[in-house]
Amino acid sequence: MVIDGIRELFEPSGPVQIRRMFGAHGIFRDGRMIALEDGGMIWLKADDVSQVDFVAAGSRPFEYEKKSGSITVMSYWLLPEAAHNDPDVMRDWVILAERAAQRTATATAISARKLAGSRVKATKSKTIAKP
Repeated sequence: MVIDGIRELFEPSGPVQIRRMFGAHGIFRDGRMIALEDGGMIWLKADDVSQVDFVAAGSRPFEYEKKSGSITVMSYWLLPEAAHNDPDVMRDWVILAERAAQRTATATAISARKLAGSRVKATKSKTIAKP
C-alpha cells in the first residue's frame, strides 16, 4: 500500500503522519503510533480494553518471526474488512486505536514515574558509614 493510499484510508478520521519503519510504515497521530502498514495490510493499535472488539470482528494480531525462530506478537490487530469500504466504520476503528495508544502512553508514563520515584527513595535511604 503506497503512502497516498494510507492517507486516503485514514482520511475520514483526520490527518495522519506516516514514517518508514523496518520495511513497513508507522502511522501516527498526535505523536502516537496508532497503526502499522506492512505488506499492504493495516494493523491498528490495540490493548486489553479494545482487543475484545478486534476478536469479535474476527481480526488477528500482528506477528512476526525473529531470526531465532521465535514468534513475536505485537499489540496491533488487523483492520477489519468492513472498515476498508465504509468511512464511518473506519473512523470508529481508528478512534479505538487512538484510545488504546493514549491508554498505553498513560500507563507507560505512570510506570516510568513510579520507577523514578523508587530510585529516588533508594538513593535517599542509603546510609553512609562514618570512619
